[in-house]
Amino acid sequence: MLPDGRSGEPLLVLALEILSQYETLSASDKSLSSALRKANEKHFLESITDN
Repeated sequence: MLPDGRSGEPLLVLALEILSQYETLSASDKSLSSALRKANEKHFLESITDN
């Protein structure tokens, strides 16, 4: 939670930047187990955005 009177925008921008970098690194992973891991990560991230 953010303190009263503070904007969460810098935190949102930082979170989006981190997710963007993570997505880039994840997309470049070509290992055999990456497909299952990517499916699990997608489900996890979608559950976060749904809540």
